[in-house]
Amino acid sequence: MIGVDNVSNGLRCGCICPHCKEKLVAKNGGHKKEHHFAHYSGADCAGARMTALHKLSQQILARDKIIMLPDYQGEFYYNEPGSISFEEIYTEKTYYIGDKQIRPDCVGIKYDDKNTPHELWIEILVTHRVNEEKQNYIKKSSTACIEIDMSDLLNTDYNEDSISHRLRVEKNNKKWVSCPKYDEINEYKRLRAEQEEVEQLRLEKEEKLRQDALRCQYQKETDLWCDSGKKELANTIINKIKEDPYSEDINIYDVLVPQNDFMEYIRKSPKNSGGLDVFYTLLNYYYLDVTVTNFQDIKRRLRSFQYNTNLLSKEEQIELEELITLRTIYILASQRDKYQYTDTNDLYKTLIKQYIKREDIRTEILMVSSVLYHHIAGADSQTFGELTREIIQHHPSLTKLYLAIIKSQDKYPNDYTWGEHNMLVELQQYVDNNEIIENKEVEQILKICYSFAFKLEQSSSEPMNRNETISQSQIYMLDNETDEWNKFNAWYKRS
Repeated sequence: MIGVDNVSNGLRCGCICPHCKEKLVAKNGGHKKEHHFAHYSGADCAGARMTALHKLSQQILARDKIIMLPDYQGEFYYNEPGSISFEEIYTEKTYYIGDKQIRPDCVGIKYDDKNTPHELWIEILVTHRVNEEKQNYIKKSSTACIEIDMSDLLNTDYNEDSISHRLRVEKNNKKWVSCPKYDEINEYKRLRAEQEEVEQLRLEKEEKLRQDALRCQYQKETDLWCDSGKKELANTIINKIKEDPYSEDINIYDVLVPQNDFMEYIRKSPKNSGGLDVFYTLLNYYYLDVTVTNFQDIKRRLRSFQYNTNLLSKEEQIELEELITLRTIYILASQRDKYQYTDTNDLYKTLIKQYIKREDIRTEILMVSSVLYHHIAGADSQTFGELTREIIQHHPSLTKLYLAIIKSQDKYPNDYTWGEHNMLVELQQYVDNNEIIENKEVEQILKICYSFAFKLEQSSSEPMNRNETISQSQIYMLDNETDEWNKFNAWYKRS
């Protein structure tokens, strides 16, 4: 193959068409038309450009002996071999595979460190791809082979430079027809992957059987405890929770609180001191999961205790305590998640843990909350009177908070008389006449859970912006700054 500008003009070029073998005329002496070859007879040879592109590609390969190899992209193995230099390049060399004759466009020979030759067959695609039959014969020969797609150059002004670039630099136009070495690695990795998958399935099956057995064991233990309510069985369950509460393995928590629904625990657990001990142990370790519980379900169950003028049984009192506790933890955990504090001194996390771990804090919050849910004897004036007298005499630190919550509600009866005493008046007088030293932990919890009772009164102060972020330092400042507390609660209610 030779370029038109590298030969004499006219028939003196001595060239023939690579496709039809007719004499060519070199037209390279003019300035108006692009230099080109023409058939001497004037014929329009349709295959000339195709054959010329094919033969010129072979010629450049044989001359340069360098080619960029395509990436190997097997299902289980990937390799980027880069370019390769050959010691020898043959064109149109014939091979016999069984009864089939194969003639690759080019064959590259590369010698290894032991001077052993290795062949790479190279097929050049211009109009005809390597078909499936030929590919099968090539694979049968166990010889590496690539195909180079040059078809998009056919209708362009291709030249030696463009073809050389395609051969030596580009890789997206090439693909592996056969690569025994990489195919073997890919097959090895495929078999390994299949073996690992089988082994993984076996392990998963064994693990499922083990976990099913463990779940069955825990189910029997919890069913036995729920049926008997025995304190020693409750202690066994508590110890199992404490042993490894955050294990990735199945534990007794998954049986006691399926799908993190604490309402399910309340429904089935014994209503005694052992049941309460297990309940608060669960909350201590898994309080963040409380937010998964259906809040509307909590409220519906709480409403079932309202307007009940008969004395509640001991079991009902315990269930009501669990429900009020669950509601309180739900609000505190939800607020903690809402602000997403990461500081170890996170206010909400601290309040939740204090509430769960300290019985005195739980008792006082349950007392104040009980008026909202008509604890013990329903919503009559006697209940209110008894509860108010209990708070004044034994929990004076609660009186101011208790009064604020009562006065913020419209649904309670106007008759607060117990015997000859108006207990609302008595409560107000006690607050007015005494310096109330409040429990800060209880105050924080109640003001978050019952922010409606501590709304900001109309004032000239600017309310907090709805989108404003409250910093950790601001929240701790709320402990002693009433104005800041009011601003915080107004902002919280709007949010």
